[in-house]
Amino acid sequence: MILNRQVEHVADHFDHYDQALAYVLVHNGQSNKVFPSDEQLQTAFKTRDYYQHAKPALWFILDELNRARGEDQDIYSKAADGQFSIEHIMPQTMSKAWQQALGDQASEIHDHWVDRLPNLTLTGFNSKMSNRSFTEKRDMKDGYRDTAIKLNQWLTQYDQWNEVTLKEREEDLYSRALQVWPMPDVMDVDVETQHNDDIELGDDMDVTGWKIDSYSFLDVVDESVSSWSQLTERIVDQLWAQDSSRFYQAASDPNETLVTYTKEGDSRDQYEPLPDPEIQILTRRINNQRRLGLLGRLIALYQYSLSDIKVHQTNGDRLLFTKAQRELIARDLIIGLNSLKSGYPITLVSNVGGSTYVRFRTQNIDHYFDQVFSFDDKDLRAWSNGSPYYWEFQLKNSKGVILRLVTHLTDDDSALHGAIDRLLDDYDTPRTQGKGWRTVKESWQLPLQAADLDLGDPEHNQILITQQLKELITEITQ
Repeated sequence: MILNRQVEHVADHFDHYDQALAYVLVHNGQSNKVFPSDEQLQTAFKTRDYYQHAKPALWFILDELNRARGEDQDIYSKAADGQFSIEHIMPQTMSKAWQQALGDQASEIHDHWVDRLPNLTLTGFNSKMSNRSFTEKRDMKDGYRDTAIKLNQWLTQYDQWNEVTLKEREEDLYSRALQVWPMPDVMDVDVETQHNDDIELGDDMDVTGWKIDSYSFLDVVDESVSSWSQLTERIVDQLWAQDSSRFYQAASDPNETLVTYTKEGDSRDQYEPLPDPEIQILTRRINNQRRLGLLGRLIALYQYSLSDIKVHQTNGDRLLFTKAQRELIARDLIIGLNSLKSGYPITLVSNVGGSTYVRFRTQNIDHYFDQVFSFDDKDLRAWSNGSPYYWEFQLKNSKGVILRLVTHLTDDDSALHGAIDRLLDDYDTPRTQGKGWRTVKESWQLPLQAADLDLGDPEHNQILITQQLKELITEITQ
């Protein structure tokens, strides 16, 4: 398993397995797999919609909070057996009595709190309680007063249920959570960082060119897959087995193209039949990046997110720059180039491509081209600020920040072709050729790593990128 492999990597630094496990959970976890700090836990209590969690997970949370004060009532097993079910204290559908009890802000209070943890509990008589008033739920036969569940007995101290009492229960549940799940006391040891190729997926990831050989999702851990296509098939099978009705709902939505009903004579070969051949899903002849987006849409039908999927990447030397990081790098490259203009012969080219590339020229190469080619040609002036060439930083998720020398040519530019060949020979580097252009093949690279960047510290990023940029510009302008 992924977690066990991480623990084994650091196990030699600890006396016991649980110490190594605590270290990994605190230091090496990713997103929803990390052991949260007290502050993160409190934020989750204040903001998260818990009712949409998988029901066994919610049963577990309530069971653990219920036993925080000493008595083990095993309400999880009773919920799993059907004896208990999730109860909304303030009901999902408000009666007039509830609207009056909540006051002028009833709608806002209801929208904010209805599916949050402070408004949820477990009872054996959910259907009887329905949308009754709070005092009726408290005092009725088998109501909160009659229950043996400690969490529900706590509710009986109140005569009303409103925003004030919801906040008080939020604080009570949070204090219980700190008792049940205290932050591990982790030893301060120097553990060599290991590159972890088990990647948690995300909406803003660039997965172009990724190769994977296993994945983990829900109850499936480290299952082998040979491709992104097979990954999609396996997840479709898992979700279909969990609840196939979501696929039919999606197929009935006229605005949804991911899942559709199969039509006679339908020739759309991008669609794959589902276990029921009456409906089909878009999975064929699409690239990794689009497939990632489709996976996100698919699991969102089940209230999951891409971060719930982990894949093992076999070409794991990729730098994994996110879109936000690429935008940051592009911005700081421009800032860095501008800051170096006074001491280096740099001219920024106007067409800067957002988070994809940054282009500039240098006077030494301008002079080189000027010896063999006139820049007076009006067509060339209109292209790339009057120059038939530019330096281009390409921001690649796969290989980092690559600097290339790109030239724009036509077949008639024989003199320029020769000049470029001599130039590239001078740089002793291979070249690639395509229609209308020729480029140096990925010969310079910033040593920048995704882990070097701090999205919350722009000054650090600018200093780092500018320093690396200065060293590289010194080399190419010699």
